[in-house]
Amino acid sequence: GGGSENPEYPKDSGNPEDEPSGGSGSVFDWSKAPFNPFGPLIGDPLLTISVDPETVSKEYDGEKVPVTINTSGEFLNEGDYVKCHLIEQHNEVGSYVTRCRPRIYDKDGNDVTDNYAGLVRVVYKNYTITKRSIEIQTGSATQSASEGVLICEEYELINGTSLLEGHQLTVKFTGCIDKPGVTTNTVDLNSLLIVDNEGNNVTRNYKITWHYGLLTVT
Repeated sequence: GGGSENPEYPKDSGNPEDEPSGGSGSVFDWSKAPFNPFGPLIGDPLLTISVDPETVSKEYDGEKVPVTINTSGEFLNEGDYVKCHLIEQHNEVGSYVTRCRPRIYDKDGNDVTDNYAGLVRVVYKNYTITKRSIEIQTGSATQSASEGVLICEEYELINGTSLLEGHQLTVKFTGCIDKPGVTTNTVDLNSLLIVDNEGNNVTRNYKITWHYGLLTVT
């Protein structure tokens, strides 16, 4: 017949640090396990599994949103328990839905998920990570026309805002003046780059308000 066979789920090792092995040294691919292995409900649920984020909204801080697994209702047999594999967690700006691969095991670690077909409701929750707001003031400078082209490639974060620890910002300055007068000390916004301490581009996680200084030639 057609269609793929259901994978054979491994026994729970009981070690929360490790995903169970598929035997003979191989590791079971939990990414292929379903988000809801119990199928459509038959009447009221016997058991509800809720996958809850620690917060429904937070500002970007570089840390993944912790997720907890909560159960309510009854198990078919004493000693049965829920374990969620491959819990998805996110740490960048966006709107997300909690996800995991829940299974139910008996007291000996055997997978008894199929015994709960149609009896379990799995509830996933929404959460959002919003941009971290920062304000940047570019520098101001003054010089006489006889000193040539005036540029000032300096900036500071103001009003108590800051990058996350270990993050670095680079930007190309475009403001310059070489004749008597005043101009704003602008930057090329397309050149802006913020990287974390591992060199990853995290620019999109910041909302930046610019305040431009003045370049004055007398």
